[in-house]
Formats: sequence, C-alpha cells, structure tokens
Amino acid sequence: MLDLIANFSKMNDGKFNDDLIYGIRKNDEMAKYIDEACKAVVQLAPEYVKYMGYHYQNIRSKMIELNKSDDTTNTKKNEIRINVNNTYAKEAIFDFECSFGGQTVKQSFSIWVPMLYDNSHYLIRGNKYSCPLQIIDAITFTKKNTLVLKTITRAIKFLREKAVITDIYGQRYTTSKIMIYSTAKKAVPVLLYYFACYGFYKTLKYFGVDEYISLYSGDIGSNIPKDKYIFKFGSVFLAVKQQPFNTNSVLRQFVATILATQKRTMNMNYIRNPVKWISLLGETLSIQKSLEKGMALLKTFNSSLDYHTRDLIKQLVPGTERNNIFAVTRWIFTNYATLTSKDDGLQNKRIRLSEYLISPFIKMFTEKIYRFINTPEKYKTLDGLCDVFKIKSTLILNSIIGKISTEKTGMTIAKYSNEPNDDALANTLLMATKTGPGSPSEKSKRVSMQLRQFPIDYLGNVCLVEGQSAGAPGMSHYICPLNDTFDKDKKIFNIDPVLIKK
Repeated sequence: MLDLIANFSKMNDGKFNDDLIYGIRKNDEMAKYIDEACKAVVQLAPEYVKYMGYHYQNIRSKMIELNKSDDTTNTKKNEIRINVNNTYAKEAIFDFECSFGGQTVKQSFSIWVPMLYDNSHYLIRGNKYSCPLQIIDAITFTKKNTLVLKTITRAIKFLREKAVITDIYGQRYTTSKIMIYSTAKKAVPVLLYYFACYGFYKTLKYFGVDEYISLYSGDIGSNIPKDKYIFKFGSVFLAVKQQPFNTNSVLRQFVATILATQKRTMNMNYIRNPVKWISLLGETLSIQKSLEKGMALLKTFNSSLDYHTRDLIKQLVPGTERNNIFAVTRWIFTNYATLTSKDDGLQNKRIRLSEYLISPFIKMFTEKIYRFINTPEKYKTLDGLCDVFKIKSTLILNSIIGKISTEKTGMTIAKYSNEPNDDALANTLLMATKTGPGSPSEKSKRVSMQLRQFPIDYLGNVCLVEGQSAGAPGMSHYICPLNDTFDKDKKIFNIDPVLIKK
C-alpha cells in the first residue's frame, strides 16, 4: 500500500514516517499498561494489597472460553455452546498478595489481551475491529475554569479563583488563589494539603518563599516593619516583603492561598501543629470526624500520582525531579498561568492507543478497590477483599466490540471494519480522535468550541477535511504520514518549572 502511494507522486519520494504509521501499534504493549494500572490501583490500599507482577500463559489457546455464549436460555445446565469464530489474543495473568486480619492469601485474575491481527486490526469473535489513535493533552488539560491533571486512577482538578486580600490598614490587593477539589464538588485551598503533610514553615521553604514571609504574634504595635505588608491571619499576623509581593504574581497568589486557609481561632501553636491542619482538611467532609477524614484525604492525595504519570512528566517536562504528587502540584501551582494559557496545538499533545483501550479495566478495578476501602471496618472481611479480584477476563475485548454499555466503559470510538483491500487501510492506520477515555469530553456529551478548533500547527500535520462527522466536527481527523510531529522523544512541554524565589 505504501509503495503504491509513494510511487504515485515523485514529491513523496517514499519518505513515509513508518514509526507513526506502523510503529505505534506494533510497539504498543497493552499488558504493560495494565501492569502500570495495577501498580497505581494497589497504591490506594497498600496495607491490604501487594502487586506481584504478571505473566502470560505458556500454552497457546484458541480462546474457547471466549466463545462460550453468554445466552444461557434454552440450554441445559452446565452446557457449553461453542462459537467457531476465532479471537486473536493472549491471556495475561496478574498476581497479587492480599493481607487481612493476620492472614495472607494469593489472588490473581486473567485478562485476554487483544493483539493486532494485521497492521491495524484486532480480530475478535471472527470480526475485525479498528481503533483510532487518540490525540490527548500531554499532561494537563483545561476544562471550563479548572485545570485537570489526569492520572491513571483519578482526575485531579485545580481551580484558580479571583481573590481580594486586605492588609491591616485596609489596603486591598487583587490577586487569585489556587483551590483543589478534595471531593467532586468541594474545593479547598491547595496549600492545606501541604500544611497537613509538612507543616506551615516547611511548606514555605518547600515553595521557596520562606525568606519573604514571616509570622508575628501578639500586638505588634509600632514594631511593624516598614518594608512589609501585614495581613491578619487568625489571631496572628502574616508579614510579606513588599518588593517581591509587588513584582511576583505567583507570590501574591501564594499569599492569597495561605489566607484562604485561615480560621479565626488560629494562633502560633495551632499553626505549628500539623495535626490541626489535618483536622482542618477533614472538616471539609465531616466536622465530627475531622481528623479521621483529614487523614483519609491526605492518604488518597499522597497516593494519587502513579508510576506512569510520574514518568510521563519526567519525560516531557524539563527541570527538577517531580517524584511525588506534592512536587507535581508545586509545579502546577507555580506555572498555573502558563498551563492554562497554552493553546490546543499539537505541541502540547501526545498519541495513545492501548493506554486508553484498557480504561474499562481501570474503571472497574478502581471502583472495586474503593468499594472495599470505604466499607466500614467492622464489615471488612478477607472474602470481601478477595472479591475485588473477580474481574471478567474478556472485559477489554467486550468493551472494544461494544458488548458492554458505553456508560460503564466510556468506549465509543472502536468500530467494526469491513475494508475490502489494503488501500482502504490508510483511513484506519491514520485515523485519530480527540474523544474517549481521559479526554476533556470523557463524561460530557457536549464538547466545547475550544476543543473543536484547529490551531495553526494542525496544517500539514492532520487532514482538516476527511474524518469530520456531522455530529462531532473537529473531533476526528487523519494524521499526515509524512512528518514526525508526534516524536515520542521530543520535549513537547517546554515549561521551566522554577520555584517562586528563583
């Protein structure tokens, strides 16, 4: 097919980007992404579950189990009905150790991993299915007024709100504060997580603002420094050096976010005590169980950065190491304006295939883990923990062919393929979409005009005419096979993650 197209015009000269056309699919190991998802999910319950890795079944199989009919009507008990159509896949076994009540047992589940039947199709139950490539934001995306960091198990939402802070003389300063959603509908100042984990003063040092901000207790009276702005912070005073406050918008944002955490009864002992900050964090969920809820929120936040997302940030963002969610959130905090102002161009995008096709598994496995974690302690049992690993082995295959409802999987972009010859495969190999799991439109039927637009760097890289449907214009297109726009080794996210004082 490529030779035919290349020789059709001397301008092409046969210089196609084979890594883009074939390499993405050939080198995209689906089991590797499931492996990373397992590591991410067990982070949610490390005291109960330990992931031991995966392996493939050694014996080749024609997947007789997949050909069993799910329709048990008009059949005798225990009768197996066999479908003669083949499925091209291999079975991966994922192993775990479960610990509860002093007992440790081994658990595992198997997933049938579809493999490419040719260069572009999956063969499932005798039919060929093609799945388009997904063009998605490299690390973060903007949705409405929020900035979203999408990890394997969670979508962490940040919100920048306008804020007007007033000093002790009544002088008003307009700035903004950064909030983070502790629950689906409740946003709290992002620094509250840092105060609960590190304490107040270590947080100042962690952000590089300790030389600009100080606290005063009691009646400071005539001892007010002339080179500082003074703000009321509970029952104490927050002092900020005037010159950096006036010139550094991130520092003003930091001060406003600190002030958003205050309570009237705060004193120096309160501020120095991380346990108080944990309780304050927990009050967003329950005043009666504030400490318990705060510790749960802090634990969830601390385990939200998975290995895959961490490595992706390390690959795409130059600068200091960001090995935990606090380092990543600090980077988002200090670069919030840049991250929200970036356009929707291809320089901020990356391509996925297997990574999004396993999303039904991630969704189900995560829900099962959370269900066990949120079960009251007196009702938790070892059998209940073992039930977490009862996952149907055909989950991914069934979601690709549409046998599972899209509400449960979010998969609406795989399609049955009846292409008669190799020339028609160009549409399959190069088709791309902006929709699907992990995209800004994942949970919404409506797509914003911003997401539908074509930035200038799309010209020459994607086809702006083909692939557009009447129902979703701007959401699907074909990638040009003559360039390396999506080179995986390119640092496409060129933002300098400096600290505030630098």
